[in-house]
Amino acid sequence: MKIVLFIILALILSAVVFFLCGVISAAVLLLKRPIRSLYQKRAAMPDFCTLEQVSDKFIEFLLLAEDDMFYKHNGISIPALRTALRLYVKNRTIIIGGSTITQQLIKNLYFGFHPTAMRKLTEIIMALTIEKILSKQEIITFYINIIYYGCGNYGICRASEYYFNKPAKELDFSQSFLLTRILNGPTFQNPLMHPDVYRKFRDLRVANWKRRGIFSQKEADMLLSYPPEKPDPELREPTDEPQKFVRAPWINERFGPETDFK
Repeated sequence: MKIVLFIILALILSAVVFFLCGVISAAVLLLKRPIRSLYQKRAAMPDFCTLEQVSDKFIEFLLLAEDDMFYKHNGISIPALRTALRLYVKNRTIIIGGSTITQQLIKNLYFGFHPTAMRKLTEIIMALTIEKILSKQEIITFYINIIYYGCGNYGICRASEYYFNKPAKELDFSQSFLLTRILNGPTFQNPLMHPDVYRKFRDLRVANWKRRGIFSQKEADMLLSYPPEKPDPELREPTDEPQKFVRAPWINERFGPETDFK
């Protein structure tokens, strides 16, 4: 009985220490690089887009794809985390992140792309904190301005100009869908670089959203007939030149110019 009690106390102590380490880690990161300062720095760049400068349809598709409860949660999604935790316990490795847009913003700004249990805990604590510092509008604006859209393009302004030669506000239904679809695989699902792979994942999402009643049959058919089968004259032509991964300025600042991203 004493052994069992000792084991239980040891587990509780370990959990408390683990949690405190996450709190300390989150505090250090936010003090070292305040989220408000990072937002203001990005907002001062010439290729920054406000929400008013972005197509409403793009934002709608982004939320459907990335975080459909964005305006209802406080930075974390309990159901998604529950699923991620169950898979982690079963497989002893992180299969899915259960991340909200707030958490994805944190991952892009503060962490690399190799998740660990401690990083995930720190990310959750930071998400809860950041939601008290930035408004929902600021969080999603920051997010769409730092994520990678492939072919060396960071931010929706640059991506819209690169792929369609138009401001982000003028993106239509099909173009908005294409750019949100790219986000899941900006290189290997890129319609300019790997059109066959893009078609496969596009078809899966269209079928899923049509089944959920998000798309009508007419809208689904419109997306399924969109590039790369019959290229839109506005869509940038594919190139045979190798695409080099170009790091954004804030990534260079964080990791240093010598960092080699594989």
